[in-house]
Amino acid sequence: AEESYGGERIDALNKADAVYGEMAQLFPESAVNANYNRFRIVHGMDPEDVQKEHPGRSRPFMEAIYRTLKDKAELDEADKAYLETASRWLSYRCFFVGEYALCNEYVTCWLSLDPENDTANTIYNQVKKFGKRR
Repeated sequence: AEESYGGERIDALNKADAVYGEMAQLFPESAVNANYNRFRIVHGMDPEDVQKEHPGRSRPFMEAIYRTLKDKAELDEADKAYLETASRWLSYRCFFVGEYALCNEYVTCWLSLDPENDTANTIYNQVKKFGKRR
């Protein structure tokens, strides 16, 4: 029974992902929210998504959120929260896999939204240190 539950759960999550993907296409004004939900669905299906050797199936959704919002002229509070979440997650991910140039971009954005964040400042300083070694 446990095995079939897992299969049923994965099927349902795949269907939900497809629905949010269609919503992002049909309603571009809701694409950020749809991509965030797709991230949560795919990331929830794949808890090893943060491992270095793993390709990161949920990453494209955070990248889409980041690209959509990073140059937007005016961000409302929801946009800021989504952008901070995306830049934070991408900072962690890129730092973890050694993509220091990209990490620097994401963590710089994160710091622009939350300049006093200790974790963001630590990652930023580590990226500067590790990036020089390459």
